[in-house]
Amino acid sequence: MKKIAYFIVLICITFLVSACSGTTDDKANSKPAQSASGTSGETVTADITFGEFSYKEDSQKYKSGDDGVVDWGLENTEKREIKDGYDAVSIAENEIKVIYDRVSADFDKEAQVWRIKFSLAGYESGAQTVYLDKDGKTIMYLWGIK
Repeated sequence: MKKIAYFIVLICITFLVSACSGTTDDKANSKPAQSASGTSGETVTADITFGEFSYKEDSQKYKSGDDGVVDWGLENTEKREIKDGYDAVSIAENEIKVIYDRVSADFDKEAQVWRIKFSLAGYESGAQTVYLDKDGKTIMYLWGIK
């Protein structure tokens, strides 16, 4: 009986060790996101892609007062630390008003600005994009602009 109990414990430990030791297989520019919420409060899982962009180009393309450009009444107005793209996505989620399943987190090294785009597959015209400065404050928010 003791041998059977010992054998069962050994098997359980083996399964626990293998379950706890995940792999570190990182894809180059695409990683699964942690769970996120949409406006209805339901939890979704999104894929996050990371890249670079030019804030100078975007700020010339999207001007205050244009349709879909919001630069007032923003949620992220206090300084918050951004250690990586995942932090930027988490902070940007405070601004969005849609459920999404895809996120792109792009960074402009020169301007020190993050561009986080939230979208739902098949509904690109409903995408929402949040621009965060290096202090985690929202600079600009785009609604329904591809």
